[in-house]
Amino acid sequence: MVIVLIAAVLLIVWALFYGRRTPSLPGEVTIADDAVTYAASDGDTRSVAIGRLVAVDVITTDEGPFVDDVFWVLTPNDDDPLVIPSTAEGSSELLNRLGDLDGFDHLQVIVAMGSTDNAHFPCWRAGAADSA
Repeated sequence: MVIVLIAAVLLIVWALFYGRRTPSLPGEVTIADDAVTYAASDGDTRSVAIGRLVAVDVITTDEGPFVDDVFWVLTPNDDDPLVIPSTAEGSSELLNRLGDLDGFDHLQVIVAMGSTDNAHFPCWRAGAADSA
């Protein structure tokens, strides 16, 4: 009887946390010397030229850990921001490439990765290193 009760509780917990959410693939980010390309799981693909970036931010949500809750936001000077989930394949290469930007604030990334709130972390601004 106890085993049946435990199994029922585990089944309910699983259904609440996993059953309602359709697992989604976070997509894939690829890095070239001059561009970042993100291919979302729905097939949508966008690229942003590194030379056209004016801002790099990390935003976090309070929805984790069962869904993506950390996102890169790459803002070019000529288009809408490109939002990339941190769980996208190739994200570590993205961090390596963005970290090469002059004046990139690695501390903001570290703080963002520990955030469990809805928050915004500015990591880089075009020209900010020149004015510092």
